[in-house]
Amino acid sequence: MCIGASSRSGKKGTLRVGGLLSAATLAAVIAITSCVCAAYAEEEQPEYVVKTAFIYNFLKFTQWPNGTFAKPDSPTVVCTMGTDPYGGALNVLTSKHIDSHPITLERSVPANALGKCNAIIVSGQSPSQALAAIGPFKTHPVLTIGDSADFAAAGGMIGLVNVDRQVRFQINVGAVHRSGLSISSQLLKIAILVDESK
Repeated sequence: MCIGASSRSGKKGTLRVGGLLSAATLAAVIAITSCVCAAYAEEEQPEYVVKTAFIYNFLKFTQWPNGTFAKPDSPTVVCTMGTDPYGGALNVLTSKHIDSHPITLERSVPANALGKCNAIIVSGQSPSQALAAIGPFKTHPVLTIGDSADFAAAGGMIGLVNVDRQVRFQINVGAVHRSGLSISSQLLKIAILVDESK
């Protein structure tokens, strides 16, 4: 199945994965990256399949500073913290590379071990809880992605939000700049830009 471009059928009917995205956002995502493909179990929730496709886009279109990786083939370490509603959907990332760096996935990483992560996916926590954990890394090149409504506005870098059954994303440009990361203008053009000072 191709994420973002196909439908998936279940015993209870057919649900369009693309229906979770606005037409403009879906077209932009398809245009700027290849489709993330994998087979998923029937119980997988399409929302998290779509969010995984977005996360792959975020990783692919983020530039880490020189010296971040010890070797040209060092892994891009993606960590999850908090509750993990993604199930098997995130596993597809481990078959992908960011440039020459294979993606590795570490689940449910405690706050005191987040220093090994290049990207952190935060779920099931309030922005204040999440930012208390990731706060020490806000000036480090660690991409922070959350799915609470105010994650980006509270100081996280990228927030995945559901708007009228559509998955959209917010980017806090100030938080990204403070970290030393760079995000492609192609993503910025289709993001909702937020400022935590407001």
